[in-house]
Amino acid sequence: MLGDLGELVKKALEKTLDSVSLTIFHPIKPMLAEYAYTVEEIISKTRLPVYIEPKIDGVRLQVHKKDDEIRVFTRGLKDITRSVPDVVETGKTSVKGETVILDGEAFSVDDKGRPTPFQETMRRIGREKQTEDILKQLKLVIKFFDIIYVNGEDSWSMPLAYRRRKLETIVEPSAVNPVVVAETAQTIIEKLHEWTSMGHEGLMAKSPNSPYVPGRRGGFWFKMKPAKTLDVVVIAAEWGHGRRQGWLSNYHLAVIDETTGQFVPVGKTFKGLTDAEFKKMTEELLKIKTKEFDWGVTVEPKVVLEIEYNEVQKSPRYSSGYALRFARVKNIRFDKSPSEVDTLETVRKAYDQSIDTRTSS
Repeated sequence: MLGDLGELVKKALEKTLDSVSLTIFHPIKPMLAEYAYTVEEIISKTRLPVYIEPKIDGVRLQVHKKDDEIRVFTRGLKDITRSVPDVVETGKTSVKGETVILDGEAFSVDDKGRPTPFQETMRRIGREKQTEDILKQLKLVIKFFDIIYVNGEDSWSMPLAYRRRKLETIVEPSAVNPVVVAETAQTIIEKLHEWTSMGHEGLMAKSPNSPYVPGRRGGFWFKMKPAKTLDVVVIAAEWGHGRRQGWLSNYHLAVIDETTGQFVPVGKTFKGLTDAEFKKMTEELLKIKTKEFDWGVTVEPKVVLEIEYNEVQKSPRYSSGYALRFARVKNIRFDKSPSEVDTLETVRKAYDQSIDTRTSS
């Protein structure tokens, strides 16, 4: 089932899989994806053919169904069933089977059915009580891409190819994220351009042999975007000046050093947020401050940001040895945990990739 993985990797995964027991209405951590910078990297790690699908700019949700009861959980394992009646309705009308656990991505659309910015999706997800007006203005659509459990069978331990076939027999096509079996690099490139032109973030590439490994990056799933982005955690924040005065608005950004488990800084930014978002960030960061200084505060590493940047540079200023150039906040990711931020190895690879690109041009 696990293909040509090395013995150590296989044993580690077997240990993870053996430790997981599934119970309906008890969520598990979602499987995670690694970042891929080139199509060649995807092919070398997954081999062809590979499953590819649109990467939706939404919120990861886990939907549990038992008979007519539906419950919905976030990637942080929070029950938000009451906040998402439209997702519950999709679960009732589009999902067959007596007991089912599904993994999917939800995004909001306006009254004309057009996808809205990620912030609007978070606004919908974040409200515990929904009014009729909000439900009409911002409808949530969910697209399922994996089935973890069905009618007593632990599907997560089976290969993705099996799970995908099972998913397509259990869920109506309108609620399934489309998949393409890519047999060439050209197909991957073409679909990346096609899906991003449709408004998607990029694409997901997955090995057909991959099991579902909860809470882990197992080297089976990869995400690829045309824009350069990283998920980072805030470790400190400075008080702003001018328009930003009174708000913690210059954020110290960190990734996780996978060799030590420590967060290491990779830069700062005050760009990308609205006044309302600066206010919200200030409120949240003050709740988790660890030390206070004239310039600002240090905080527990809890708030995750999705950062866009121009390139990675080497920098002696930061203990990581690297700095993000022209960094700006793309999204505040209150739905993500610090354990899900990108790694120092990912930053190194981004730097090496930029060097290779400049050398070959």
